Amino acid sequence: MSNDATATTATYLDRILDEVHPMMAEALYLAAVPVWFNADLFAAMRQTEDGRNEGLIERLLRYSFVHTLPTTDDEPETYAIRPDERIFLQRRWIARDRTAYLTAHQRALSHWQTTPDPNPQQQRRLILYHLLFVDQTAGINYLIDSFRQYHKERQITEIERLQTPASTWSSSSRI
Repeated sequence: MSNDATATTATYLDRILDEVHPMMAEALYLAAVPVWFNADLFAAMRQTEDGRNEGLIERLLRYSFVHTLPTTDDEPETYAIRPDERIFLQRRWIARDRTAYLTAHQRALSHWQTTPDPNPQQQRRLILYHLLFVDQTAGINYLIDSFRQYHKERQITEIERLQTPASTWSSSSRI
């Protein structure tokens, strides 16, 4: 992205975050933590049982940089924030409240560790992604273990996916 476009995006998002209700700002920050999210993951990261999660997701979808990802009939609705906006939101949240940012990763990690996914390779990548933020040493060990397991099973494609930046991942059927 060009410097002009990056500056415009930053100005636009700064203004949004300064003007929206704090709950909506938190929703934007939370939505930017994972590469993609669904209602269950959003609720796990938010951890507030006030009945507002569905409404917050609906409001998130009003922003042009939040979109619904294609899913199959048996998959829940899945959403993502465009990469440039996602990076900006993450950096701003880290600068303003690093502890809350890391807590969101911990909650996402707990969600993926306890919520079975029909695609175990995808689940492994999601756990790895969040674990690297929560505990780098444990994340690196998990990466090494994953590599060794995939190498032993001759799953070369999965080894390649471990090397792929998380920013290129999308929802379950596309990882």
